[in-house]
Amino acid sequence: MSKKELIQAELDNLGEEDLETLYVVVKRFVQSRQPEKPTGLLAALRSVQIDAPADFASNFDRYADGKNFDESDLR
Repeated sequence: MSKKELIQAELDNLGEEDLETLYVVVKRFVQSRQPEKPTGLLAALRSVQIDAPADFASNFDRYADGKNFDESDLR
């Protein structure tokens, strides 16, 4: 008997609720076996988050050297 046949024989003995649980496990297993797609440059750049004051872009020179930066600017 092949492995698929052995698995099918065991599946035939399970109730509907157990099949639902097993389905979730099998689906996660299959997804974990699929190779991850490489992240492209644009996707990586989209994920960048900057924690800065609202006026950061317009007052970049004020914040660039850090001298005029105050934690209260982040609020």
